[in-house]
Amino acid sequence: MKTPYLAVENLSVVFGGLKAVNSLSFEVEQGKVHALIGPNGAGKSTTFNCISRFYVPSSGRVILQGNELTAVPPHRMAGLGIARTFQNLELFAELSALENVLLGTHSCTRSVGRLLRRANRESVGFAEHLLERVGLADERNQKASELDFGNQKLLELARAMAVRPKLLLLDEPAAGLRNREIERLDRLLKELSVRDGITVLLVEHVMQLVMSISDRITVMAFGKKIAEGTPEQVGRDERVIEAYLGKKGGSVINAILELDNVSAAYGRIQALSRVSLRVWTGQIVALLGSNGAGKSTTLNVISAIVKCTEGQVRLAGERVDRAASDELVHRGVVQVPEGRQVFRDMSVRENLELGAYMRRDRAQVRGDMDLVYSMFPRLAERRNQMAATLSGGEQQMLAIGRAVLARPKLMLFDEPSMGLSPLLVQQMFQIIAQLNRERGITMLLVEQNVQLALDIANYGYILENGEIALEGPADKLSGDERVRQAYLGM
Repeated sequence: MKTPYLAVENLSVVFGGLKAVNSLSFEVEQGKVHALIGPNGAGKSTTFNCISRFYVPSSGRVILQGNELTAVPPHRMAGLGIARTFQNLELFAELSALENVLLGTHSCTRSVGRLLRRANRESVGFAEHLLERVGLADERNQKASELDFGNQKLLELARAMAVRPKLLLLDEPAAGLRNREIERLDRLLKELSVRDGITVLLVEHVMQLVMSISDRITVMAFGKKIAEGTPEQVGRDERVIEAYLGKKGGSVINAILELDNVSAAYGRIQALSRVSLRVWTGQIVALLGSNGAGKSTTLNVISAIVKCTEGQVRLAGERVDRAASDELVHRGVVQVPEGRQVFRDMSVRENLELGAYMRRDRAQVRGDMDLVYSMFPRLAERRNQMAATLSGGEQQMLAIGRAVLARPKLMLFDEPSMGLSPLLVQQMFQIIAQLNRERGITMLLVEQNVQLALDIANYGYILENGEIALEGPADKLSGDERVRQAYLGM
């Protein structure tokens, strides 16, 4: 039997009480492109960081060409022919493009300083060759900080190639890129595999790229491998479709929220491009899309955490895109953020009280506190415990309860199901629907589980690469093949 080039065997990673990766095993064939995919929170980045030795696994092994990597120090990985890129750019901003690539040859020299001061002709020629391959020959003397985001991504890839890798680990190389830049990256990665024989392990959410370049795909959900195969096999696998899209299990008065041609950026990264949407009073509107599509940025623009670069945000007909975040809270806009963001060193009761800090109707606050305790009995039992001691599901309950105490007119939910068990996810969505039905709270819901979101929503929008790709009544979107295409790239 042929020995796999890279093997991950029964890998598990535990952070506190959370099992981020659970007995994961897969093999990567030499000279092929292997993608590791899954919904947000599946454990992909944790797995990737174990392979590249940034994390130490709780159990299991990572084996390269028959040799175990689990005990190899991270700084020795380049010498073994292993290079990686990062989801968040890790370039030297004040060094030129050429100097950044030269640093990739550091494993061949004893002094990085000497490498930059006295780079030999061979090293410079090799670095220039790599810049030409990624299309940056004309930018060789530009500082990395002066390049646009797409070129910075290519520069980081060129620097990784300077290690002369046998195994290239790419962490979301297409994140933040526009369609034209993704096509360019597609061609380059195919060339690296086919022409150079480099083995590529890829963590990526842009499914068009994954389906185009991958020879084999491993799919994760809740820390476990749920499927594996060719792009065609994975794209048809019901388990994969369920993991990404979920499984099936108010009257319109006026628009309480309007976004008109809203764009937003993080530096050179264009996160949103002319997004327009409406949220009608008393309804639940779902904002859906693959990871990196711009969903959280949209919520943060509405909350004035991120300022839009163009367009308008209107609340009840009044423009608020220039308002401060606290002013929006005064107007009844409350966000339940991704990752819960509770105050860990405060008790459950104190966290809930903070939700009502702007209110002066103390008697009604007490009534709302009792309402939250009735919706979430676990919080009542743990009211004097520190939030840090709660489980992930209990912290999500606390984040929702805190928002309810603010008596919002509009609630913004950012991935309320993230990291929760399937049973608890169902409970959370029942509570969200109950708040809308019984309290009349208007909601904009960002969620990875498409089917669950559409089951309780009145209307939905699909974001793709920062643009609205599709919209319509929730019951129509639920069976629309284009929703699947937006998530799976097929």
